[in-house]
Amino acid sequence: MFRLRFHSLRETQLEVFVVLLCLMSSTAAAQEPQALNVNFAFRLSGIDNRFDQISKSDVEKEVTAELAKVCQKQIPYWTFRPGATGVPRLELWLSQKSSRWFVNMSFKHSPGENLKDQWSSVLYAPGDLDTQVLPKNRAWVSKVRTAFQTLLNAESKNEVLHALEKFAPLGTEMATVPTQARGGGQPFSEVVLSGSTFHEPATSEARPAGGAPEASEGLTQQNALSKAPITGQAKKDLTQQNAPSNATVPEQATAVLPLEFDKYRELSLSKFLIMCEWRDHGIVILHSTGTGAPMDFTPDAPKFKGIWVVLNKWDFGGNIEEVSIHVNDLPGLKPRALYLEQINLAPPQMSVVTQ
Repeated sequence: MFRLRFHSLRETQLEVFVVLLCLMSSTAAAQEPQALNVNFAFRLSGIDNRFDQISKSDVEKEVTAELAKVCQKQIPYWTFRPGATGVPRLELWLSQKSSRWFVNMSFKHSPGENLKDQWSSVLYAPGDLDTQVLPKNRAWVSKVRTAFQTLLNAESKNEVLHALEKFAPLGTEMATVPTQARGGGQPFSEVVLSGSTFHEPATSEARPAGGAPEASEGLTQQNALSKAPITGQAKKDLTQQNAPSNATVPEQATAVLPLEFDKYRELSLSKFLIMCEWRDHGIVILHSTGTGAPMDFTPDAPKFKGIWVVLNKWDFGGNIEEVSIHVNDLPGLKPRALYLEQINLAPPQMSVVTQ
């Protein structure tokens, strides 16, 4: 059982519904992405005589560990685990064609979209072995690692990222968020819906005539920050202006993703897919976009700062609609997996202050 909690936040007489996506561990810590398995095997019997001090299988394990470290450094949004065989998995091996030797990588994943999922990098070009000899024992580790780094530094890195976005969720673990009353502020009435707790405002006011300015206008102005630290009254004013609970924004559904903001700041402007079960219906995919700002996960019982996103589109059976049409359906959703849809890197100097 998984519990969603929806909170109504008043922001300059506008209601903003915040979906708390409980893609987190039972210890209430920030969600760690699903581990991507990494495996390496030589697959060339002709090199068996190059191992006389350590077994070939032990070198394969050492190479696997090193390649997992390379992946973690080059693609930090996922966690890479050496040695496991489940999917999703990066499978690596050597091959030889005439005088060319290659390091190959294949991404093993569940069935789905047809996309590129295999890549190669040259280990030895024609003529290289006329002046060199094949490595022996642990010398293979650095040789294969260097060729693999070249593979991930090339254009193929973007293709690898695209494949991971489609088939490697950032999180799958679920846990119940304890129900706690929201202290102070706007009064709430509570409606319990089959294990999900939906809070709605006891009173509601209409949108002021003429609408409200876009949130991006305020963020754009405040994101133009110098590298100099902001202190004193300027910092206090900036905090008040940028805090999500006080911002003047259009009525919209938003969510706090359980990805610790300090660690995943680069992804805070990215697009995410949130796959949910819709009670008595089927699977709904929520398309969302990061605001570039952090928000407490959870707002009424802060545990850490997560990535704050706007829920844009509701996709059910290929029929895509605005999420605003389905606000009343949100309490019936149970999130099951969180995916990256499109990586939009946030500038490292950007810092949106929230309270």
